[in-house]
Amino acid sequence: MLSLFSRSRGRCLRFGGFELCERPLALRRQHASVELTAQPLRLLNLLASNAGRTVTHDEIRAALWEGRTVSYSGSTHVIIRQIRAALGDDADAPRFIETTPREGYRFVAPVTVRSGDWLLPACVAASAVIAALAVAGLTWQSHSPLVAETSEAVRLGEYLLAQEDPDATRRALQRFEAGIEDQPDDRRALNGAGRAALLLQDYDRAAVYASRALALANSDASALEIRGHVAMMRDRDWEGARQDFERALSLDPDFAPAHHSMAALLILAGEHEAALDHMNAARRIDPASTLIRADLGWMQYYAGQYADATATCEAASQIHPDMTTFRYCVIRAQDEDGNTAPALPHIDWLMQLSQADAREIESVRMAADPIGSFDQWRYDRYRAPDRAGPVPLAVLAMTGMLAGDTDAALDWLQMAANQGDPGAAFIVIDPAFANLAGHPQFEILRAQLTPRGSQATQITDWSGLRAAPSR
Repeated sequence: MLSLFSRSRGRCLRFGGFELCERPLALRRQHASVELTAQPLRLLNLLASNAGRTVTHDEIRAALWEGRTVSYSGSTHVIIRQIRAALGDDADAPRFIETTPREGYRFVAPVTVRSGDWLLPACVAASAVIAALAVAGLTWQSHSPLVAETSEAVRLGEYLLAQEDPDATRRALQRFEAGIEDQPDDRRALNGAGRAALLLQDYDRAAVYASRALALANSDASALEIRGHVAMMRDRDWEGARQDFERALSLDPDFAPAHHSMAALLILAGEHEAALDHMNAARRIDPASTLIRADLGWMQYYAGQYADATATCEAASQIHPDMTTFRYCVIRAQDEDGNTAPALPHIDWLMQLSQADAREIESVRMAADPIGSFDQWRYDRYRAPDRAGPVPLAVLAMTGMLAGDTDAALDWLQMAANQGDPGAAFIVIDPAFANLAGHPQFEILRAQLTPRGSQATQITDWSGLRAAPSR
C-alpha cells in the first residue's frame, strides 16, 4: 500500500564514536546499545540536533514537559548528569555538552547526520534541515510576507514535525496552535498546523488552517497543496485537488510535496507515466526523503514496473532495514513478477518482527507458494481472537483479498471507504486485484475511491451483487 501517510525511520546523528538514531530513539556505541531512558534520549537528541547552538531552558522545558508542573531546574540537571554519564563526559572539561550559565546547554562535539544514503557534515546538515522544512511548507521565500517574528512555539513545532513520528507530530500541532493563538496571522504557524493535522489524517482541521492561510495570501503554495490533499483524500474532489496541485506547482515548480501529491492523484487515476514523472521530480528535488523513496517504489509497483519497484525498494531496505514498507513493496512486486526468491529474506524478517516462532517461519518458507503462505499467515494472525489491538479495516481488506477471502475483504474495504480511510483508495488500484475487474461490488468501490469513475454513494447491502466468482 502506498506509504503516503507513513513516517520514515528518521536520521542518525554521529558524534565521538556514538550514534543516536530516531524511531525508535536509541543511542549506540560501536553497534552496542547504550542504556538511557526516554527523557535523557529526547534531550540528547534536541541538543545534538542543534549542535553549536545554545538550547535555552525554555526550549528544553517546552520539548520535554510541555507546560506540565515539574521542578524544572532539578529535573534538567538530573537528566544532563545521566546523559554525561552515558557519554563519559565531564562537566568541567566537556567534550559533548557545555553548560551556558543562566541560558541552557550547548552540544559542542562535531556532529554528522546519516539520512538515507547521505552522510553530511553538521553545517551542511543544518542547511539540509532548513531546506527540508522549506519543502514541507514550513518556511517560505522572501516574496511571501510573514509576521515580523516567529514565536518560539512555532520553531519548536517545526523541530517536532521534522521528527516524522506520530507522537511528535501531535505535539507539533499543539505548538503550532499555541503560536497561532499568539499570532493569528502567522502563515508559518498556520501551514505548520495544517501539515501536522494532514499527517495525522485530521482533514477537517487541516482544511481550516489551509483556508486561513489562503485568506491571508491566495498564492501560498503550501496551503494550496494542503487544501488539495484534503480534497483528494477526504472529499474525493479530484478536479479540485488537481487544480490546487497545479496552482501550487505554478507558484513553485520545485515544491516537492506538490509533485508528490500530484503523483498520488495521477496514480489513482491510472495515469502511470505522468505520476512517475512527478514522483521522479520530487525525488530529484528532495533526494534524501525516505517517504518519497518509499512512494516511488510503490508507484512503480502500481504502474506494473515490477523490476524497477523491486530495485527501488530493495536498495531502500538496505539503507532503512527497519522500515516495513520497503519490505512489503519487494514482496508484492516479486509476487506479481513471479519470482519468489528475493522476497524470502523480507518474509523472514517481517515474521520475526511479528514474533513468529521458528516453526511458523519454516512452514511458510518451505511452502509451494511462500508468498501466498505468508499472506495467509498474516490474515490468520490479524483475525486471531487473542490479538492485542484492532487491525485497520483497509489492512484487513488487503490481506483478506491476498488470502482469497474476497467477499469479506470487499465488505471491509467498503467500511474503510465509508469511514474515510485513505488506504482504501490504493487497494482498489493494486495489480494483485486486476482479476476482480467486472465484479459489481469491486467496480462500485473503484468508482467511489478513484478518479476513474463517478463518485458512488455509500452502499452496505451487497445482496445480489456477487455475480462474479470470488478470488
